[in-house]
Amino acid sequence: MPCACRPWPIDLTCCAVWPTEESPPEDQERAQRALAIASERLRTLTAGRFGLCEEVIRPCNAPDSPCEPPAPWAARGLYGHGGGGILDPYAWRGGIRNQACGCVGDCSCGPVSKVVLPGPAAEIVQVLLDGQTVPPTAYTLTPDGWLVRTDGGRWPDCQDMTKPATEPGTFAVRYLRGRDPGDSYDAIRAVTTLACELFRSLCGQKCRIQGRVRSINREGVSYDMLDEWPRRGTGLDEVDDWLSLVNPTGRTQKPAVFTPDLPVHHFYGRRDC
Repeated sequence: MPCACRPWPIDLTCCAVWPTEESPPEDQERAQRALAIASERLRTLTAGRFGLCEEVIRPCNAPDSPCEPPAPWAARGLYGHGGGGILDPYAWRGGIRNQACGCVGDCSCGPVSKVVLPGPAAEIVQVLLDGQTVPPTAYTLTPDGWLVRTDGGRWPDCQDMTKPATEPGTFAVRYLRGRDPGDSYDAIRAVTTLACELFRSLCGQKCRIQGRVRSINREGVSYDMLDEWPRRGTGLDEVDDWLSLVNPTGRTQKPAVFTPDLPVHHFYGRRDC
């Protein structure tokens, strides 16, 4: 595949035309191409929510004093700024409250070093710190997309963005972003149906995917065209039924919320294409 997105798992029980290991190589190549097209189409039609794609980000948390350790409680006075005073103002459910010292993190009564990953984050592939791979035992990925340090160390607050991620003074996270379609039988059924019909079309066989022409009157050479084009969905009932459940409004990209109540996180990343 041209991008580092994993093909979706399929169930070929009901796709008799799908080639086997004994089939000619050209048929097997067409099948992989059909699966890649089906996976990419459904990932796009679900606004990127389904499908696992590998991404690399370089987090920059922008704390109170970048590249400097936080000042002790006494040095920051009665009120801190951004999480450091005895009484620390914070926004919660539309109101401003004071947080007393004790619980430092969102859900932890102790210092926790963590960075948020643009999600959904499904799996960590590799973490690079100062150009070296951090062992998986040193961190964990929470269900809400936080990469939490568990070995007592800290993630860096800033890094040298002018250097590649393999050099000292850098920090990079390679992970799989998106929801795993293998966790949903409906998703597997949808991609199997679409991939099977795409394989038929690539082989010049009759398939159920309709084009723009709805009917042809051969004697009068008249064409009945679809009123709306390009067509939304795939034209396959089994696939479009699933799409109507996971993306009922037909979004083309994932929704986002911007609010001053939330902390600011900066990312410099790319999809590994």
